Amino acid sequence: MKLSFLTFLLAALLQVRFCAAADSTDTDVTIPTCGLKCILEIVPESVCSSITNLTCICTNEDVISDLSTCVYASCSTRDALSTKKYSDVSCGRSHEDNSLQIIVTTPLFGALALFIWILRLVSRYLTGFRATWGMDDWIMVPTVIASIPMTCLSWILAKHGLGHDMWMVDFDDITYILYLYYWDEILYLFVVPATKISILCFYLRIFPRRGFRIGAYALIVLNVLYFVAFEIITIFQCTPIPGAWLEWDGEYEATCRDVNLQAWVAAAVCIVLDVALIALPMPELWNLNLSMKKKVQVMLMFAVGIFVTIVSILRLQWLLVFAKTTNVTQDFVPVGVWSTVETSVGIICACMPAMRSLFATVLPKVFGTTHHKSQYPTGNSTSNNDKSTNDKSISSRIKVKSEFVISTSRTKAHDEGSFVELTPLDSDDEQHRHERKQSRFDFEWERQDTQKPAAPRESV
Repeated sequence: MKLSFLTFLLAALLQVRFCAAADSTDTDVTIPTCGLKCILEIVPESVCSSITNLTCICTNEDVISDLSTCVYASCSTRDALSTKKYSDVSCGRSHEDNSLQIIVTTPLFGALALFIWILRLVSRYLTGFRATWGMDDWIMVPTVIASIPMTCLSWILAKHGLGHDMWMVDFDDITYILYLYYWDEILYLFVVPATKISILCFYLRIFPRRGFRIGAYALIVLNVLYFVAFEIITIFQCTPIPGAWLEWDGEYEATCRDVNLQAWVAAAVCIVLDVALIALPMPELWNLNLSMKKKVQVMLMFAVGIFVTIVSILRLQWLLVFAKTTNVTQDFVPVGVWSTVETSVGIICACMPAMRSLFATVLPKVFGTTHHKSQYPTGNSTSNNDKSTNDKSISSRIKVKSEFVISTSRTKAHDEGSFVELTPLDSDDEQHRHERKQSRFDFEWERQDTQKPAAPRESV
């Protein structure tokens, strides 16, 4: 009985001592009983000797390490966090605040993606919805709508403590942050594959070759399977489901799978699908009858998705760091930021072809299609010359099944020009064989070769 009373008295004195140090910063700080017991057991046996030697307790690394080990072994999660908060406030330790990254970065990229998508709608309106609106546009609508809450959630998460050390955040706010993160994961796992599917549908409007279309449809199926599989795994990551945001403190009974492993696998598969999406059209573009410079230009236009892949890799690296964290509300910031940036950049890349169309309409002198006349005869004056020119010409056309046509042409005799053109396709294919109408959203690269053809050698 005397020992219990003595322990209580020492604890009370220690509480007064620590509260006096913490009074100027936070008066609503208390230390749990388990934390007091660790201090009473470890400090007297340490170099600090006295429990009133606050300077030694706060600065000696060995004492801090021994106290941390004792607290995490003997205290519940909530009590351990409360003890950590009490220690930091009493010792006057500073705290890192990364909430500004969330408040600034994610809305910036989210707003930019939304703005680019609106410009895409304007482009479709100017060129005619009936003529240019396709399945890729339909898929992009719910994709953008789903990305908006991801951006808005950043403000709410920062308001409730995301970006601060976990022990400085109220317990109810920790639960709420994990609850919002649960829904954020579900939205992310929809937006990412949906963006890829939209781009693949755009590919299908351009490239008609059977082998290419089989590959495109295969990637669409893989992205759909990715969405279904990881959505189910994420939704049912804990049994019962509320364990995903309530199980963190160990007071809610739930069985949860390894969420970190799930996130790694999802990120790795996503990167593989990104690479496949970028690589798919490259053989088609490489076979175009163009100079090497122009091939590179066209391929770079279709390879803008590499930026999404880079962001995905950066996100995966932070997921590996996040797996080892004991400070969820602080270390989740980079993962959350890169996730939002990845979805926003993906939407921007998917809308870039439509941006070229809009710019060609608004600024035709800068982005519009241009043609250069050749200094050599074209052979159009007579039917015989026309036939001769056609025989000497090597041309390849990649015809769009519903809307566009990419065509390349090079004259063998004169090498008088080459271009790649993305133009609308009329319903009458025979009519289009003889007449290619330029549109406001043509993509064309032209090369004018000034070198004249070599004169024929004289016979000896």
